[in-house]
Amino acid sequence: LIMKPQDAYKFCPRCGGSLKQINEVALQCSKCDKKLFLYPHPTTDVILEKGENEILVVKRASDPKKDSWDLPGGFIIPGETAEAAAIREIKEELGVSIQILDTVGTVAALDYTYEGIDEPHLIIIVRARLKGNETIKAQDDISEYKFVEKDSDIAKEFALDGPKLGLALYLEKYTLKPLE
Repeated sequence: LIMKPQDAYKFCPRCGGSLKQINEVALQCSKCDKKLFLYPHPTTDVILEKGENEILVVKRASDPKKDSWDLPGGFIIPGETAEAAAIREIKEELGVSIQILDTVGTVAALDYTYEGIDEPHLIIIVRARLKGNETIKAQDDISEYKFVEKDSDIAKEFALDGPKLGLALYLEKYTLKPLE
C-alpha cells in the first residue's frame, strides 16, 4: 500500500492531536492549530564527467529501487547548500573529492516511495569533475559504478524519474542532444 504524505501523517508532532488536511500541501492540528507543510525534500544529483564524453552512473545498494542504475547524490541536510551536499554525498558514496563546475538545473520528482509513503523530491542537478587522482570505491548506498558515454541509453535503466529528468536536462544543456 503506497500512501500520499497527507494520508500517512495522522498526529501532530507538537501535541499529538489529530491532523486534518487543509489544502494540497498542508495539514493542521485539531488541538493546537499547528500547520504541517508537506513540501518536497531537497536533494542533489551529480553528473560526474570524465573527459569529454563520459559520465558516472551508480547502482543503488538499497531501497527504494535497489539494484537500479541512478545518478550519485542524496539529501541536502539543514544548513547545507546543494553544492556542499553534492561534495559530501560523493565523498560518502564513492570516497572521492569533486569540483563542482556548475548547476545544471532543477527537476521535480514525484515517484520516490520510501517505506510505503510517496516522498516528492526537488532535485538540484550539479555538474562536476574529480578533484584529484583518488580511486573511486562503491560504498554507503552504492553497490557498483561505471562510466558510460553521455549519449548512451543508460537513462532507460534508471528506475526513478528524477535522474532521468536530470540527465535529459544535462544533455539538452551541454550536448544539444535531447534524451528520447
